[in-house]
Amino acid sequence: MQNFKIDSRLNLVTGILVVFFGFGWLIAFADRVVLPFISRTEIEVSMPDLRKISFDEADSICKLAGVELLPARIRSDDKLPPGIVIDQYPQAGSIVKPGRRAEVVVSGTAGLVPCPEVIGKAPSEAGLIADSSGLWLNIEAIRYRFSEIDPEGVIIEQSPLALTGLLKGSELRITVSLGSEPLNPSVPDLIGVNIENATLMLRKQGLRLGEVVKYPDRNHHPGTIIEQSMAPGASIGMDNIVNVRVAVEPIGGFSEEVDSSVMNLDPAISGDSEHE
Repeated sequence: MQNFKIDSRLNLVTGILVVFFGFGWLIAFADRVVLPFISRTEIEVSMPDLRKISFDEADSICKLAGVELLPARIRSDDKLPPGIVIDQYPQAGSIVKPGRRAEVVVSGTAGLVPCPEVIGKAPSEAGLIADSSGLWLNIEAIRYRFSEIDPEGVIIEQSPLALTGLLKGSELRITVSLGSEPLNPSVPDLIGVNIENATLMLRKQGLRLGEVVKYPDRNHHPGTIIEQSMAPGASIGMDNIVNVRVAVEPIGGFSEEVDSSVMNLDPAISGDSEHE
């Protein structure tokens, strides 16, 4: 009986050792054989030759190859037109995996900075990019346009084009997508809103900001709209104009009497202060 117990314990210990060493062998096999095999069978691509073509062409080729092309660096080269790729990394013919990032150097003109690519980005991000490039984004000149393809709030056009050589301090202008056109446009409530936000709210409904009349008013925050020519919620056709009255700080701290005929809020009047 005692010998039977000893044999049972030996068998249990032996079993545990077999399982332990078997598990260790399995891990070693996976590490040395299976994982390297998986790595070797992953899809790989040959890095295309991007030299002697424009940055836009290089970007299109990289997208087809599944490679992400980073913003270009500029090297002064008077023998080539601006924006032509003169060097790249990884080099052409290198084997890379999809999603790999590639860098290129493009030709430029001495003393100029390249206009950054901001299409597809938000205006706030574009402003930071422009600032870091020594340029400035003209917020007041932002244009808006409906697009069935591009999501609302992203830049769909820019001027100048990416990689255009510019003097530091030059202006960058953009057009931003409003998304799809509204099926039933209506007048938004603009009361208490500033002109910049009101312009965007109107454009989203396919409407335009018309005449902006300044009215001395100590009861409202300066710069906010206190009256609009069309009632909020009114259903109207596209491209109609909404005129507004905006509060300003009264001279001497008192509201001034203003002839209502001067502050014409007739919706048919477009005025010279129309905003895009």
